[in-house]
Amino acid sequence: MSILEILSRLKDSGLQAMPGGGAEILDDKIRKIICPNKANSKDWLRTMRVAHKLGIKSNATMLFGHGKN
Repeated sequence: MSILEILSRLKDSGLQAMPGGGAEILDDKIRKIICPNKANSKDWLRTMRVAHKLGIKSNATMLFGHGKN
């Protein structure tokens, strides 16, 4: 199923908002270190764009400074 199909089904089932979890940092080099099992930045952004086009609200907390010595 596509992201659109999944989110459409969820919305039809009552989903109104979703957390933007997974956007700790959108630098894929750092993401591979701190959260290797999460979607890459391109996929995360695509999912959020589809959700917003469907009217599903979201949020995200952006962190910075990871991987710096």
